[in-house]
Amino acid sequence: MNSSILRKSDSDGNQKIAEPIILRQPGFKNDVRLNVFGQVYYAHSIIIKLKSKYFRSTLEWGEKHAIPSGKFRYDFTSVVDKDGIWLMELIKSTSNFEILTNTNKLRAPQTEEGERRAFEAVLFAFYNKPYVIRNYQSFKDIVRSADSLCARPALSHTLDSAFHRSPGFTDRICQNSDSLIRIAKQLHHPVLFRECLIYEVSKAKSTAGKEHWQSKFEDDEDIKSCFFKALQSVDFVRTSVDCGIESFSKETPAWKRMLMVRYGMKDDALEYQSATYYREVMNRLEADELKNTTME
Repeated sequence: MNSSILRKSDSDGNQKIAEPIILRQPGFKNDVRLNVFGQVYYAHSIIIKLKSKYFRSTLEWGEKHAIPSGKFRYDFTSVVDKDGIWLMELIKSTSNFEILTNTNKLRAPQTEEGERRAFEAVLFAFYNKPYVIRNYQSFKDIVRSADSLCARPALSHTLDSAFHRSPGFTDRICQNSDSLIRIAKQLHHPVLFRECLIYEVSKAKSTAGKEHWQSKFEDDEDIKSCFFKALQSVDFVRTSVDCGIESFSKETPAWKRMLMVRYGMKDDALEYQSATYYREVMNRLEADELKNTTME
């Protein structure tokens, strides 16, 4: 755990201790306190047990071994191990909440602020509380935090609404679709998967003679199968349209006449190239407008 208490600047620039973030659940009292790199959250054991397999198993152990003190039955704090990996650890006695220290550092490029924000997003997801995904890296941090808590389903179910609040992330899906489609599969999130698949297919011109696309997603047969089915569907539609245009141009005299006039092979004027045509269009519009006015 990082023993320092998170401080924030007020409007005058003065440093003050950050207020605890209290999560509400009608009919229940906050019985869990979580200290995540100095930021304290008040939560409910019944909620975090329901949403997270990690918290569920830890709290089941805590029911037998933790010693409640004060108004909180359980206390968790962020602990960084010697390899720079961190997790939320249950404190056996809540009376030790303020005195635990941990000098280990997070593995680069992770930062305490980034990890705290990621954890907060997952915690907010447990409560269906709005959160924002700042960018692609932030999304990866949030997913990693959910993984560490064994809480992918709880996060996945809230992503649709989070995406609507997160243009900094959604505007860059195209640039990161190759890796995001893999994350979408892990999260079982169909909307994100479909968006990424569309972008990936749009980057491929055709399946024919394209060795690069033949080796696409070699490490994941499921995604590779979806990718090639979608790509082949697009190729089929493209071929059908091309054949339709070719057939139409051969069989329709009006089409051939239009092409010949347009390219100077025939001395003639097309309907829409005549001022009379546009005068007739204008007259029809004026008549419709007069009719609508009379009816009103």
